[in-house]
Amino acid sequence: MNMVLNLIKPAIEKLTAPGGQFELVDMKVGGHTMRAYKNAPETLVDLINAARAHGDKEFLSYQGDRWSFDRFFAAVDALAGRLQAEAKLEPGDRIAIAMRNRPEWAVAFAAASLVGAIPAPINSFGTGAELRSAIETVTPRVLFCDPDRLKRLEPDLASLGCHIVVVDTATDKARGLLGFDEMAAAGGPERKPVALKPEDPALLLFTSGASTKPKAVLSSQRAASFPDVPTLKEQGVDGMEFASWAGLLAPKGTPKDIVDQLAQQMDKVMQMPDVIAKLKSYDYIPHRTSPQAFAKLIDADNKRWQRIVAETGFKIN
Repeated sequence: MNMVLNLIKPAIEKLTAPGGQFELVDMKVGGHTMRAYKNAPETLVDLINAARAHGDKEFLSYQGDRWSFDRFFAAVDALAGRLQAEAKLEPGDRIAIAMRNRPEWAVAFAAASLVGAIPAPINSFGTGAELRSAIETVTPRVLFCDPDRLKRLEPDLASLGCHIVVVDTATDKARGLLGFDEMAAAGGPERKPVALKPEDPALLLFTSGASTKPKAVLSSQRAASFPDVPTLKEQGVDGMEFASWAGLLAPKGTPKDIVDQLAQQMDKVMQMPDVIAKLKSYDYIPHRTSPQAFAKLIDADNKRWQRIVAETGFKIN
């Protein structure tokens, strides 16, 4: 192995040297100096959009169906426009993808990224319970899935608290399903560009869960575009997957119709540009969700911190 490394070391040094294609520079990230690629895209959106230059060249092939870059981005832009107009997807909202590897998976990922949403790929090999657990962790605004994953999540789809877009399936309003082909068809509302910063959230990935329950780890636009920047775990700081949140709570026993009305009005408030801008000015990430999903988040956090307190023996002096 050392012999191989010694052989390629001169090439790496040349490529990463000043003026090189992959020039490395010191960059301040979160108050720390780290090595990063000088010429890398600033955001995941920039990285994805760079592929448009390939035009009619072949990009994907799936079961005999060949996709060019032009065809791919036509579907991406159409889906992105409908996600904004019909699903009311906003920057910082989360979407979950639970399906086998196929072109629609990539279309959903790219469309969500282009509107500033946070894609969260979910292990498609999971059981129904495992899929639900991951979805509850993500609390997505929209779930993309295929018929196989849909079967595992049925029959109680309403409890997921999100829009459900299914490939190879027509829109079925009675079941609360949106057909992928219809959502990604040409002729819909135009996608509205969004302004993103390198420190904005970009991607939610789950750990393997080989030794414990999978954990979701949030990456920024910079981290998604700068794979050279090490994570805290890679720097020897483990177990740092923490997040704080704030939300609107009603007194115990509040009638469901009142809770639903409050949720609807709060959802409208969370879509107001001035409210979003104000929250972001305080480094909050605006996130809209359902009362059911929010309740599950609170319950999961309570259980997590109860376990941590019990394991550490933490006491307040």
